[in-house]
This record gives sequence, C-alpha cells and structure tokens, in this order.
Amino acid sequence: MSGNPEEQARALYREVPIEATFTGFDGTPLAARDLAAALGVRFFPTVVMVDAKGAALAPPLVGFSSPDFYGAYLEERIATAVQKMK
Repeated sequence: MSGNPEEQARALYREVPIEATFTGFDGTPLAARDLAAALGVRFFPTVVMVDAKGAALAPPLVGFSSPDFYGAYLEERIATAVQKMK
C-alpha cells in the first residue's frame, strides 16, 4: 500500500452469507456464524464496519425498518468509520 492517505483509508466491502466459511482476521478458517457471534450480530441484516484486525469502526446498522432513512444511517456509519481509519 502506498503512503497516499486516500488509498490507506480505502474500504473493502463484503457481504458474508451466514453459511460461508472464509479466512478470519488472524488468517485461520472461520465460519461466518462464528464471526457474527464474535461481532455481536444477532439480527439480519446487520452492517458492521471493522478494521483489518476486526475492531469496530462504527456502531452496527441493524435491520432495515425504514427505507427512507436507511441510506442516511449507512452514510453516517461510513463517515464514522472513515474518520477512525485516518
């Protein structure tokens, strides 16, 4: 990664199906259900923003009860996460 702050603050987005297995933050195989439990995810959909080590960067966005405000809530979480990554 370059020294460019914009590139360093770049986020990766992933949708994790609950039945998936992938490489965890420590490099070992991890079931999505175990990741959800570790992050405190109990309801779906839930959007979480974490750093490369799995630490929370913003409060989770739980559920989808109001389509009129969801985009604003998501943008708020993204802005919070970006500030923490700087």
